[in-house]
Amino acid sequence: MTNRKWQLKEQLEKVLEFLQFHVDEKGFPPSLAEIADHFGCNSKNSAKLWIEHLESQGRIKVTPGIARGIKIVSCEATHCTHVQTDCVEPP
Repeated sequence: MTNRKWQLKEQLEKVLEFLQFHVDEKGFPPSLAEIADHFGCNSKNSAKLWIEHLESQGRIKVTPGIARGIKIVSCEATHCTHVQTDCVEPP
């Protein structure tokens, strides 16, 4: 696996953990802006791409046209932790 693919896989895990943390703490999923802000990105586009990747993997379900319309299908971690990382742009 190339370094870039490994970074993306690692970033997607962190995004999934953040989604679970946000739902556990606030009772609803974060917005794209909140995801981007949490990971230090200036644009919601990175968050959108991460969400699209997670949905294509079947790990989340997104309801189009609904604000915060993200539902976690599976979370491998039994207890997701709050993770702050630098922004890693998707390919």
